[in-house]
Amino acid sequence: GELKFVRLPKKVDDERHRGFGFVDFMSKNDAKNAFDALCHSTHLYGRRLVLEWADEEN
Repeated sequence: GELKFVRLPKKVDDERHRGFGFVDFMSKNDAKNAFDALCHSTHLYGRRLVLEWADEEN
């Protein structure tokens, strides 16, 4: 689906990524489709992805 925003926080001391990120989709349906496609043992750079739904903002 179409992405609205991707954020990959970095460590303050050396600018490396902290090992997690946030992805916002344009629609809930796009987010659900991505979640369903990736939540079963998907790996990235040798690490298993752990997907969690964030709380909705007001």
